[in-house]
Amino acid sequence: MDFSDALICLTENKKIKRPGMDGFIKIEEGEFRVYRSAISLYKFDASILLSDDWVVIEDEEIPLTFGEAIKELKKGNRVKLFEWKDQYIEINKITKEIVLKHFVYTTYYPNYQDLLVDDWEVIAELIEKES
Repeated sequence: MDFSDALICLTENKKIKRPGMDGFIKIEEGEFRVYRSAISLYKFDASILLSDDWVVIEDEEIPLTFGEAIKELKKGNRVKLFEWKDQYIEINKITKEIVLKHFVYTTYYPNYQDLLVDDWEVIAELIEKES
């Protein structure tokens, strides 16, 4: 789709991106915002370990215990607590550590290329499974 169609999607409260873009764009508080991923080590506490509302991302969001969530992580899946909107945990393939991935935003200002290309996409989910 071109940028004018992408703008319509944004006004419909949809998230958009271009192929290869790290993150997505959405309108929030009247501003265009670019959300990009940020990664940090995940720190556990007792409430996290005892939670039983973990879900596998891009699944039917069936509640899991933390132990079941760890098994899903070992399978290569990403998991999150049900109430988490913009973050999830996964195993870093290089370091084998559990990392928290979340999205931080900056204000988006389209450039001329953004206005002229027609490869914008609507993203249904915040997080897309990497192939």
